[in-house]
Amino acid sequence: MGSIEPSGWRRLSVGVIGGGIGGLSTAIALRRAGHSVTIYERNDFAGEAGASVSCAANGTRWLHEWGVDVHKGDPVILKKLINRDWKTGEPVSVYDLDDYEERWGYVYNMFHRQYMHKMLMDCALQDEGAGSPVKLLVNHPVGRDLARATNFGNVCVSHQPY
Repeated sequence: MGSIEPSGWRRLSVGVIGGGIGGLSTAIALRRAGHSVTIYERNDFAGEAGASVSCAANGTRWLHEWGVDVHKGDPVILKKLINRDWKTGEPVSVYDLDDYEERWGYVYNMFHRQYMHKMLMDCALQDEGAGSPVKLLVNHPVGRDLARATNFGNVCVSHQPY
């Protein structure tokens, strides 16, 4: 057991279950906050599929604050949001985004899911940037309570509960 520093902050060893977009985003935020992070992913990311992911100004702001190279994700910057009738395909409403960046401080990005995933993975694992690089373990399914010692064949891990 470590002692808590006078400021109340202490470095944690955190296990993140799942290496998808949410798990990688969590790992990057924890890394940037100074914690040691290991991601346990049950798959190996071979044969990934997916559609687009919307990233409005609040999400784009976090990507920039975390030091993510957004250009690696090859985003499309939205200029209009068009809602269509599901039967006819005719526009039902159109929302113009010409002044979006001026109003909200960041652009409205659309990423292909695979490109966004790769962009986040690169950021989590790279040596550059604040915090220690995240450790990613693939082909590692885990149980429900990683805070308790969990056995992966010959490897036993334990992380602080969060």
